[in-house]
Amino acid sequence: MVKTGQNLDLNKIDFSFIPSLRCNLRCSFCMYDASPDNDLELSFTNVKTWLNTVEWDKIGSWGFYGGEPSIDTPNYDRFMDLIPNNVPKFIITNGAWSSSIHATLDWWEFCNKRAGSGDKLNIVISGTPEHKKYQRASLIERISKWEGVTVKGDDDIHPMGRAIKDNWECTQKCIWHEQPIRLGILPTGDIILQNCDGVYPVIGTYKQSFSVLHLKAIQMRKVSCFKIHKNVNDVLEVNNVPNDK
Repeated sequence: MVKTGQNLDLNKIDFSFIPSLRCNLRCSFCMYDASPDNDLELSFTNVKTWLNTVEWDKIGSWGFYGGEPSIDTPNYDRFMDLIPNNVPKFIITNGAWSSSIHATLDWWEFCNKRAGSGDKLNIVISGTPEHKKYQRASLIERISKWEGVTVKGDDDIHPMGRAIKDNWECTQKCIWHEQPIRLGILPTGDIILQNCDGVYPVIGTYKQSFSVLHLKAIQMRKVSCFKIHKNVNDVLEVNNVPNDK
């Protein structure tokens, strides 16, 4: 992901798709309640239409996560095809595929296919204690030395979403943190601002243009405390029926 240091450039955005909330794990801290039973999917048709409004020169990178990408690669593949090859991409995985030789081969065949298509792709493997329980440590260690792979360290479980739904303390991370604006599209079609360490506030939907969402994100990072906004918990609790695919 793009970082801007102390001279924060609010004109650059890291955007992410969350194509599906299906996951092969059921982690208690998951802010999206991703699980094998969660079939909520992002509307491909609506996203494809919305992408016509994107100002690509303002995109620093484009991410893909879920859910777990490695168990749903055909779906992630088609969403990745929507993003121009020259836009840097990252995909976040829990790494549980490393415990099975067949799953590992399938996952890296998918990653190699994306790289072969011209994508500049960074694979980010989670390092939370919960995820590590399902990873083969020796394989992850070897993979960590590969170019284009980021194995995160001992991740803290961020105090957001489901993990701290009722009580959290604002640190004003949205103001001081070096990351640029980070936005993500939930499977519900809601757009969330991901520069907060307490909740992910909803800033709009993919029925609004990129420029409108960008302006709202800039305004919120400068002046808002996100406790007053509808957040990811709110929209996922009332939108538990999959969108049209």
